[in-house]
Amino acid sequence: MLRYLEDTGARLRTDYFRLPMSKRDLAGWLSITPETLSRNLKRLVREGRIEMQGQMVRLL
Repeated sequence: MLRYLEDTGARLRTDYFRLPMSKRDLAGWLSITPETLSRNLKRLVREGRIEMQGQMVRLL
């Protein structure tokens, strides 16, 4: 999950970006359930690796 976010930020050349698709679609693209995606994102926030507000992500 973090690798995907880092790759997206690198591709966009920024550390602050909107997820390129809905969380439901992203979960499907990553072959995980939406609940697992949500848990993984919350874990990354707790660990201080990202900040999230809605669809916006900041890599820390």
